[in-house]
Amino acid sequence: FYRNKWFIFFLLISIGAAFRFWYASYFISLGDTSYGLSADGPVYIKSAKAFSNGTIEDVDFYHSPFYAFYLGVLIYFFGHSHYSIFFAQAAISLVSLGTTFLLASHLLNRKTAFISCFLIATSHICIHYSVAIHRINLLFITLPFLIYFCLSVKSDTSLIKSIFTGFCFGATFYCAQEGLPYLILFYFFLIFL
Repeated sequence: FYRNKWFIFFLLISIGAAFRFWYASYFISLGDTSYGLSADGPVYIKSAKAFSNGTIEDVDFYHSPFYAFYLGVLIYFFGHSHYSIFFAQAAISLVSLGTTFLLASHLLNRKTAFISCFLIATSHICIHYSVAIHRINLLFITLPFLIYFCLSVKSDTSLIKSIFTGFCFGATFYCAQEGLPYLILFYFFLIFL
């Protein structure tokens, strides 16, 4: 079984899912105090409720509006409960394992892709920020996609890939403005390489 690449890949995804869902259940056990474990968590939840209710005037645009909108979509579709917010974030964060695998196998080789996927699946920092109410949660998804689309848009300039690249640029900026130097580097990469 260990020589089958899909078996190993899904095993790594399962390990990452087990850790993330276990940690999400820990957050759920804390009740309402779990929102305050990140400094801006209560502000994001308040803005997310405003987005999901359609009361845009109550949204705090000083804090990352794209992350609050993302939480608002989760609340709109799955309801405002600790279960829906933390488990949905844990499930969506598993996308970062797949994009990291694609990126590492595209840039290097499959063995490096498995190692990098394993490190992200078991890293306590990645597990924490994939569940906590923090804007970095969404950055774990948009940044690997941005890198992947920047690499692939050079060889395939289809409209869909260009649209996804632009979406990832915008989402990365509105999730974490300190990621701006990375965006500038990716922009120069697209222009000059």
